[in-house]
Parts: sequence; structure tokens; C-alpha cells
Amino acid sequence: MKTKKKYLMLVFEENSDKSLEFYSDNPYRGRLSDIVYGDNVKELMISSDGHSNEGLFYVLYSAVDGTMISYGIIDFAAITDEISSKENLSKAKISLLL
Repeated sequence: MKTKKKYLMLVFEENSDKSLEFYSDNPYRGRLSDIVYGDNVKELMISSDGHSNEGLFYVLYSAVDGTMISYGIIDFAAITDEISSKENLSKAKISLLL
């Protein structure tokens, strides 16, 4: 994937009468609402249309290696924790290689 940002977040809206729990577990089954790139959570909070994405559904990927990091209902405090875990794991793997 060619981008200078570390993370890619796909944002989805519900598109039928299914439950919020359904979309939380399967966000990609909703309607694509936004695509956000960022190097940190602060950048991921900025939606492309100027509206808040808080409370919608998401799938977060590493734009560096293409791995999925997390998914669910957008809660930036939880996403901050997920990104911190991913970065700490990456640092630990690098330490083991040295």
C-alpha cells in the first residue's frame, strides 16, 4: 500500500434495520462513509467531510504492513489503546531481532 501515513481507517454507517451489535461485529457490512489516513489518533479523528465519525463503525489497518488492528464502534479512547498496543508490539519485535 502506497501512503505516507501509518494507519488507514475505513468508516461505515449502518444501512439497514440490523442491530448496532451486528454492525459493531461486522462494520464492513455497512455503507462506506469515510476513508481516513493518519499517523496517530489525532489525525484519524479528522473526517474527510468535516463531520464527526464518532459513534460510527470502523475497521483500522496498518498502512505499513496491511494488517488489521481493530474494528467496532468508533471510540477514539479505545482506538488510542489499540494503536499503542500495536506500536509496543512492533517495538518488542524489533528488540528481539537486535
